[in-house]
Amino acid sequence: MASSYEHLVAAEELLQTAHGLLQSGKRRRAAPLIRLASGFLEAATIRDRITAEPPLLSRTPEPVLEPVPGSVPAPSARPSLPPWCGQCDGPEVSLRWISEEDTEGRCRATKCPRCHPGSSALTVTSAKATTSPGQTTPLTRL
Repeated sequence: MASSYEHLVAAEELLQTAHGLLQSGKRRRAAPLIRLASGFLEAATIRDRITAEPPLLSRTPEPVLEPVPGSVPAPSARPSLPPWCGQCDGPEVSLRWISEEDTEGRCRATKCPRCHPGSSALTVTSAKATTSPGQTTPLTRL
């Protein structure tokens, strides 16, 4: 993939060629080069906006703060995953997706509303529900 610098170099070369054509009175031949150079400039601007480093606010390094013992929850304190519904692609979280058809007939992947932890339609009614090995936690659709 071309860097923003390479986009700027290409735009400059196109504009130099267009400038020569304009000086010789060939406006119709210069117009497409100017439009193409404008595209390269826009691509360079967008690429810089996406990949730019955030500006440094101060030159002095910030002190590294040590965590207070007991303030960071233990890894086991993370919420458990909802049980797999069996109707989506797989039991791993990365596979809990379903295919849906939109109004225009195109297929798109969406989070499974029954068991994906990031689904907005999923609400566990009882966070500490007791279930036996064959049961699932009751879920409610919003």
